[in-house]
Amino acid sequence: MMLINPSADIPIIQVSILKNQNTKQHLNIGKVLYQFRKDGVAIFGSGMSYHNMVEFRKSEKVNDGVVVDEIFDSFLNEVLTGDVDAKKEILYWDKVPPGLDSHPPGEADHLMPLIVNIGAGGSSPGRNIFSSVYMHKFILSGFIWDKE
Repeated sequence: MMLINPSADIPIIQVSILKNQNTKQHLNIGKVLYQFRKDGVAIFGSGMSYHNMVEFRKSEKVNDGVVVDEIFDSFLNEVLTGDVDAKKEILYWDKVPPGLDSHPPGEADHLMPLIVNIGAGGSSPGRNIFSSVYMHKFILSGFIWDKE
């Protein structure tokens, strides 16, 4: 946060994700935080749209140029930049065929902050503000909700 506000004159409160990685509960946390957002409080979530440590380690040894998470990244983009009904599809991220490849069971802790932010975004669609291919193999995307 020092890069965003070097004077550090804005209070910051850290909220942890739940250990259970329950998508609906994280979405509901975001909906509660939305009330603060309406009062001008910024909500930040960190994590990654892809986080499979086994694949990261493999790619250090083998660089075949195959991007492994294009389908899941497309799913995220459709859901997060869509309307309210589209955003509900995030509850089923693990049912999308490459969902569990992108975030293996028990390792979705890098996806949960994004789900909190979806709830904090209210009814407005998000915008993709960052998309990059990491190590020639993994698409990493970032989103913002700056309307409403």
